[in-house]
Amino acid sequence: RARLAHRLKGAAANFHLSDFCALMQRLQSRDGSALPALEATAEAAIRDLTAAARRAGLALQPGTGAAKQ
Repeated sequence: RARLAHRLKGAAANFHLSDFCALMQRLQSRDGSALPALEATAEAAIRDLTAAARRAGLALQPGTGAAKQ
């Protein structure tokens, strides 16, 4: 879990998803109390990425989590 959190944190940093990065840092440090916030934080990151893609004029694939927003 720590290794995956580290990789996700690095990817999220490319998109300036600071809340997601902070949560991944906690998980990387094996802070189990961060788990309850994972779903809500991931959903917020999806919304942010979806909005950024739309502002950039990118078409989103039907059926993706982002397109469901």
